[in-house]
Amino acid sequence: MAEAEALALTLSAVIQLPELAKLVQAAIIFAWAYAESVYDVKQLLAGKRIPLIKTDETWHFGLEGMLSYEEGLDQTEDKDTLAEGLSYEDYLMLLLVTINKETKAFRAMDLMEMDIRKTAGNEAFRMDGCVDYIDATAVISSRFGYDCDITRDYYYF
Repeated sequence: MAEAEALALTLSAVIQLPELAKLVQAAIIFAWAYAESVYDVKQLLAGKRIPLIKTDETWHFGLEGMLSYEEGLDQTEDKDTLAEGLSYEDYLMLLLVTINKETKAFRAMDLMEMDIRKTAGNEAFRMDGCVDYIDATAVISSRFGYDCDITRDYYYF
């Protein structure tokens, strides 16, 4: 944070607008965090682990590295192969833990509906139109005093 503040003060002094120092500092911190997050995602997709909470030892980019972060994304260093930290699957599990059961069920149904719609003849498929089990009874009465009950069960296994 001190490095970002010093750079922001320098840049705002160079452009002779010192009142923009805080805004420039926020922009630098945003860019720095963006560079680090791009690096983290690339590492996770490569099967490596990234700590949930970063420390000085686990932070990859310094301020100078952030300014030229494209070159730094392809470098592999010893500290990149951390034994501690969370894998991509671990982060997905954390995401799923934060979502309630009903939302998970609806999202799963949306995925199933989307996949089924890709098959031939099912372009208009809707999960809410599916019938799992139905039991229907019809009572028919005539003017002559006759009654008839019809019961039908429909189900899919």
